[in-house]
Amino acid sequence: MVKLRAPALLRRELESLRWRPQALMMSGATDCYQPAERHFRLTRQCLKVLEDLWHPVGLITKNALVARDRDLLGKMARWQGAMVSLTITTLDAELSGKLEPRAARPEHRLRTLRLLTEAGIPTGVMIAPVIPGLTEHEIPAILDAAAAARCHPCFGT
Repeated sequence: MVKLRAPALLRRELESLRWRPQALMMSGATDCYQPAERHFRLTRQCLKVLEDLWHPVGLITKNALVARDRDLLGKMARWQGAMVSLTITTLDAELSGKLEPRAARPEHRLRTLRLLTEAGIPTGVMIAPVIPGLTEHEIPAILDAAAAARCHPCFGT
């Protein structure tokens, strides 16, 4: 199912007199950069609505496609209106492919962190899920890799 009217519905809701400003987070439960986003561009259209209305947003994703929208996110970040967190479960590309077959491989996520940071977008890393005996030993290495990718805090500087 694709919600083609999502950008129009978002605009209508945010322009409503009933709307009470609150933080918006895209991808809290379902990644907004799924493979279908390449074709439908609904996430990009929703980001454009948020930019037009000066409404801040946070994004959480496992996909490198977020880098496509760094122009919009960069503009929003200049007024502290955007931040992006990439989830990195493991640095092992083979294991990543088994755990998250439709998500970007770790090296692509790290490259995406660098691209977003270079565009002035606050970035962060979510290390999840942590799987005891399988991935928990990687936490220090993931943090080191994020730092090497010049990831910087999502909130405050």
